[in-house]
Amino acid sequence: MNIWVLHFILLFFVPTFSCFGQFPYRLNPTTDYSLIGLGALSLTAGQIISNNKEPLTDAEISRLDPQSVNSFDRGAINNYSSSSNTLSEAVLLGTGLSSLTLLADKSIRLEWVTVGVMGMETMMLTYGFAGVTKPAVLRTRPYAYNSTVPLERKQELDARYSFYSRTTAVTAAISFFAAKVYADTHPNSKWKPVVWGGAVVLPIITSWAKVDAGEHFKTDVIAG
Repeated sequence: MNIWVLHFILLFFVPTFSCFGQFPYRLNPTTDYSLIGLGALSLTAGQIISNNKEPLTDAEISRLDPQSVNSFDRGAINNYSSSSNTLSEAVLLGTGLSSLTLLADKSIRLEWVTVGVMGMETMMLTYGFAGVTKPAVLRTRPYAYNSTVPLERKQELDARYSFYSRTTAVTAAISFFAAKVYADTHPNSKWKPVVWGGAVVLPIITSWAKVDAGEHFKTDVIAG
């Protein structure tokens, strides 16, 4: 959480670090304070809502019926793979690390405060909206319907947080944020199709892995 505090503090220096020259972004106190406030509110609300939720009971688990799941999503019920889940987390981590390569560009590096605040707003809102939606919707994860999955896993509160896929949402947010910043700061670059292609592929891989792991239904990752 320290990184959010750091970026929040940096927002007070907007007048000092305002963009000059041809850099396409400029911080605006009214807009940025509002976005950060909305992000903080959603993060707090999500935590409060989640604190008032309870895991599935044994009786509720025993009554779970795969036929109650729509036909488009039902296939995910038979999936359960820890390696696919690990892959999804690895792709998320890799996406985050690869986005840091933006700082290799001098023009972006000189405006690191602006880009950093924008990135912070993107992450706060992405995490916050997912954090509110999951405990509000309470959609049971696919693996909870799977008879081969240990009961202990189904009894975790997280088993009720299927909709929507936060990992997919965060991967998409990071990849598209990085691609947008690159495209706007390098409008004539021949690499833009490659960058945008990567921004699309990474969330797709994450989505596939989450469904294959039995963590999410197809509609969860599509929403993410």
